[in-house]
Amino acid sequence: MFALIPANLQNQKISKNNKTRPFAEHVVDSVNTAIVSVSGTNLTSIIDRVDDIVAYANKTGKKVVVLLNNLYNKQKNASFYGGNATAIEAVTKGLHAAFSKFASWGGVAVNDLNNQ
Repeated sequence: MFALIPANLQNQKISKNNKTRPFAEHVVDSVNTAIVSVSGTNLTSIIDRVDDIVAYANKTGKKVVVLLNNLYNKQKNASFYGGNATAIEAVTKGLHAAFSKFASWGGVAVNDLNNQ
């Protein structure tokens, strides 16, 4: 089973079973694979947002996939989030390089919002 962790809830503290901690940790505990939703092409910012989740999942034996949301405009060769195809490829490679050492790393998925 998997579940999506929305960007706006990742670090929000919630209480469940008398434990208050980030929403993302509760989700990781409840599923086999957690999908962390992010947007943009700033690799450092994305790594900062997901590194705690990947590390926590690694401790619990669960998987994490990063869902990179993209709204690519072919006419302008740019995405809604400020990058182009080359930038998106660089982010996916950078995330793999940063997290592939973790057993919990499940890879990157790109959500093409143009084709929904």
